[in-house]
Amino acid sequence: ERAGDERRAGIAAADHAQLPREPDERRHEARRAAVRLFHKLDPDHDGTLDRNELRGRVGILSIARFNPDRDGTLDKHEFLALVKHRFERANPDNDGTIDCRELSSLAGRNLLRVLK
Repeated sequence: ERAGDERRAGIAAADHAQLPREPDERRHEARRAAVRLFHKLDPDHDGTLDRNELRGRVGILSIARFNPDRDGTLDKHEFLALVKHRFERANPDNDGTIDCRELSSLAGRNLLRVLK
């Protein structure tokens, strides 16, 4: 069992060592994760997220703010703009990562709500 724990710890350390180091790389990874989430939230594959698909993640005012075509849905680009905005608000030091202090802020909690 001890060998298994050491192996898991080694894998975790290797995974950690492979994390992107530069802020731009971290932002790109965050964007890729947001794209994957968009596709997961779009079960009808119509290329948009409506209020029902966004329920509990994004309120009506945010949908309206990031929906310039005013069709009541967010397409992938609009959704990514919303996630980017929330990420930037939650990352005031602009280092490309969200630390515990940033995550516990109102902006951090709003970001988590979208990404949950």
